[in-house]
Amino acid sequence: MREAAAEAGRDPAALRIVCRGPVRVRAAGLPDRAPLTGSVEEIRGDFARLAGQGVTELFLDLNFDPEVTGPDADPARSMERALAALEAFAPRG
Repeated sequence: MREAAAEAGRDPAALRIVCRGPVRVRAAGLPDRAPLTGSVEEIRGDFARLAGQGVTELFLDLNFDPEVTGPDADPARSMERALAALEAFAPRG
């Protein structure tokens, strides 16, 4: 995309690359861990890798986590998990 922007006479550095990321907070060290799945620390590492690939903004989506939105998920526990994720992944500055 950046190359195409440059070819079109646009500033490639001005591009915003926004990605929707389905997040699933789980135990650390899971075998065959998917990106944005695992411990808070592992997921933060994924944020850094995505930034290194050019992603400038990441929209975290918990809606694909069956422990949060599944038909058998406990609403109170789902809210606890969602609030914990919001706190854990809030921008630091």
